[in-house]
Amino acid sequence: DSLDDLLLRMRSFADEVLDSHSIRCTAEFPKDRTDVKILMEKQRHLYLVFKEVINNIAKHSGCSNVHIVVQVATRVLRLSIEDDGRGFDCDAMVTGDGLRNMKRRARELGAVLEIDSAHGKGTAVRLNLPLT
Repeated sequence: DSLDDLLLRMRSFADEVLDSHSIRCTAEFPKDRTDVKILMEKQRHLYLVFKEVINNIAKHSGCSNVHIVVQVATRVLRLSIEDDGRGFDCDAMVTGDGLRNMKRRARELGAVLEIDSAHGKGTAVRLNLPLT
């Protein structure tokens, strides 16, 4: 599958979930990237990380706006998802499996996952995935 197919599924999922919670979503996705191929197993992990982030935003953030950016640079896919919600203390989050599963999936992808958040400051999730 091409990157275009994956991005279409991601955009559709984000629109459906966020719209149902009255959260405005803007997205910047690369256009016409049929030349970029990602192994199905990597696509699955990337999509599941994306779904977890979007679901967490809808359930917990209390935000009004989400901004999603996907960029493809030389051999790297960069995913950034930012919200303007209430934020949380990353160090204090020990309950639930969501963050733990995202970190595990990122490791399996060989990706770098960063989560920046603070109370009252919203949350930014960034994933850098090597494309090999």
